[in-house]
Amino acid sequence: MGDVREAARAHFATIFGSLIGQSLPEHRDLMTTYAIAFAEDSARPTVGYYRSLEIESAIYAEVAGVLEEHELLIAPVFGVPA
Repeated sequence: MGDVREAARAHFATIFGSLIGQSLPEHRDLMTTYAIAFAEDSARPTVGYYRSLEIESAIYAEVAGVLEEHELLIAPVFGVPA
């Protein structure tokens, strides 16, 4: 699971997390604590972007067989740490 979290941090650091982070200096007082934490966490990836793509590819390889036979994959997720 650690690899997945590291890949997500690197992924968000170059995409959405970076965008949110650009708003911190000017709009921090208007942002939720979640948005602030997301932007700050995204600014500190623990692996490089290329490594995150390798991890994402490995994850996709695991579910590719299911996706070949089914049009939809429903996965139970929860938005907060367990």
